[in-house]
Amino acid sequence: MNMRDELERAYPDTPEVFHRRVQDTLATLRRQDETEEPVMKRKIRWGVVLLAALLLISAVGVAAKLTGVLGFITNTAAKNWVLDEAETMIHEGAAQTVIGDCALSVKEWICDGERLLVTVSIVDPALETEGHYLPQDEDEDYLLGINYYGLRYGPQDVRLSAGAVGRMSWNYEWGDEAGNEILYTLEVPVTGLQDAFTVTIPATCSAGMGELEFEVTAADFGRVRDFELPDPLVTPEYTLALTQIRVTALRTYMTAQLTFVPDVPQERREEIVYAYFYEGLVVPEGRLDVVAGEGEEIAMGRGDVSRSEDALTYTMPLAGNPRKTFEGRLLYCPRWGMTDYDWESDMPPLSAEDALVFEMKEAVR
Repeated sequence: MNMRDELERAYPDTPEVFHRRVQDTLATLRRQDETEEPVMKRKIRWGVVLLAALLLISAVGVAAKLTGVLGFITNTAAKNWVLDEAETMIHEGAAQTVIGDCALSVKEWICDGERLLVTVSIVDPALETEGHYLPQDEDEDYLLGINYYGLRYGPQDVRLSAGAVGRMSWNYEWGDEAGNEILYTLEVPVTGLQDAFTVTIPATCSAGMGELEFEVTAADFGRVRDFELPDPLVTPEYTLALTQIRVTALRTYMTAQLTFVPDVPQERREEIVYAYFYEGLVVPEGRLDVVAGEGEEIAMGRGDVSRSEDALTYTMPLAGNPRKTFEGRLLYCPRWGMTDYDWESDMPPLSAEDALVFEMKEAVR
């Protein structure tokens, strides 16, 4: 049973005033690979075992039993992978500091020029203290939101030499449990930064706060492939364009832009934005049956929509699994009708009629 089915069973009848908000929330949940502060099992992490078993094994991707920064990408409910060359891009032991009896260090990091992923290790004897764990049953116990027990282990906003940038998402798990080690993995956007920058991560433990600092350069990004931008799709109401297409060892990145004719009503603009950015997918031609999160989509909306002051131009980042090659034509399809969808009948299909059709042609540098 998927997330939508579980929510619908728990809350079968919702007031009309909340209907649109529930739709938006569900759409967001379908795209999230992890939660902001997930529950962490201390002894038997059956959830991780199950999710690992469900991962797609791809001929072009690294096997699913990855840990640390690559495990952050691949070990999720969605079927995600990275290219083999990503393993050669991992840096270990970049920085460390000691505060009292606590040891803080950067265990691993990887950067492709678009995203920086960092795994921070925090070893703290205070984790052995009674009261930091909330037992769930006789077989398992969970570490729940350690901030609530008076300790702040979570790294705060990451700072970059090019400007302050907060963490995009993060997860934590046990490292060496017997040694009272917790591992935090953070994902930080670095799109558009210069080819060299300094990363500073404030991290806290029971003995206080420390900082971990290391350098990133363009040589760390691995192979970055930029692709030619296709001609935009022009309709009487709007123009849909892709303003970036880039593939790294970690992900396929695209940026979609919708520009509206001034006389298009605001309500109609929102319907179009929703159909392309939140429910639309980039798929291979002839594959309108692709389901978001199953790994077969080339890219889908991942991030926040930004819009111009006059509300005529909307921009959305897209992302998906990386590929070594892209065969045939691709379609960026909208999914119309989701704003009025009742979540009980069949989901409206992707629309090829209103798709932006293009081929992936690597740009010559």
